[in-house]
Amino acid sequence: MARSWKADQPKVLACFRDLTALFPVESTIYATALDIRADQSGQLAGKAGSKEQVLALLDKMSASHHFARPTLLDMRQAGRTTSEVTFSIGFVYTEGK
Repeated sequence: MARSWKADQPKVLACFRDLTALFPVESTIYATALDIRADQSGQLAGKAGSKEQVLALLDKMSASHHFARPTLLDMRQAGRTTSEVTFSIGFVYTEGK
């Protein structure tokens, strides 16, 4: 049972590791949700201190051989009294293929 379940599931931990490596160590950008489907397509949601941080992450994903077609799905101000933004990025995890 465990073998068939594991073999049919997306590589969630590998994707999480590869995605985490793209985030800067010292920054105000972070993930709030990660959804990875069986077809390896996924969606990352998060918050950042600025739009530039989100665009820099998107650029890193585009340059990475682990993620295909990263697309900014949404980016907006998190609230009226903050410069923080929320964002959503769609992608396909390729495991470095």
